Parts: sequence; structure tokens; C-alpha cells
Amino acid sequence: MNEACIPHSLNLIHPKLTHQLELQRLASVIEALSEMDLDGGLSEEYKSIYGREKEIMEEYHRQPAYMDRLYGMITDLYIDVFKFQGIQVKDRVPALLSLLTAQNYSYEALLEFFYTA
Repeated sequence: MNEACIPHSLNLIHPKLTHQLELQRLASVIEALSEMDLDGGLSEEYKSIYGREKEIMEEYHRQPAYMDRLYGMITDLYIDVFKFQGIQVKDRVPALLSLLTAQNYSYEALLEFFYTA
């Protein structure tokens, strides 16, 4: 297997994943803002987010399974890379998925995870 396929494939997925993670974050912010009393002052960032609420939530709800598909592509790639080497890594999938959360995601950390078994 060509080792260059790993960073290339992850690099193709990276912009889509970061966009979906940001969309997920914005949807969470909007949900929190909608539960708050908005009479108080909001920062400009939150005002901007809340002003785009409809647009953000429409995009977020348009493709509910998109994140799962991206996670599936990454985990399948991870499992297949090591399967070609004769190494079982299914027990490491939960650790991989935890790397893909909005709080933990980093392209560099993900790439490093692929090169450690």
C-alpha cells in the first residue's frame, strides 16, 4: 500500500470535516442562545451567529448523517490501512472517534494517530 494515500485521503476529508464540526459548534451555540434571556449584551461573534440562525440551522439539519459518513470514511480507512499490514485495530476505533470530536480535532493529531498502532 502506498503510504502517501493516508495523508492524501485525510487531506481531502479535512475541509469537509472541519466545516461540519464548525457547523455543529454553531448549532450548539444557537441552541444555548435560544435558551437564554437575550436582553443582556452579547459579544459581536454571538450576535453574528444568532443573526444567521436560520441559515446555520437549515444547513445543519439538511444533512443529519453527513458527520457519520465522514467518521465512517475515516474509520474505514484506518481499519483498512492496518488490515493490509495484518494488524487488527478495531479496539482503537473509540480512541480515533474521540480524536474527531470538535474539542479534540486536529489534522496533525489525526495523521499521527494513523502512523501509530
